[in-house]
Amino acid sequence: MIKKGDRVTVIAGNEKGKTSQVLARQGDKLVLQGLNIRKRHRKKTQQGAPQILQIEAPIHISNVKPAEENSEKKSKKVKSKKA
Repeated sequence: MIKKGDRVTVIAGNEKGKTSQVLARQGDKLVLQGLNIRKRHRKKTQQGAPQILQIEAPIHISNVKPAEENSEKKSKKVKSKKA
């Protein structure tokens, strides 16, 4: 069960292999800190000028897994062949 504040690794999509912290959970989607950035264009209003906002879009929970405590990659053991 992944919840707010957990560290997760993205396993699919454009952000594959990156690790981040969960900011929010929206049903079966997660908002991750600094990942899946999208630009939103805001029209000019009476109060201010037009803006381009960068927001973090949600990622489906099936595309992430909990991050391992050791972020180091474990090396595989290679068996030597005896002649």
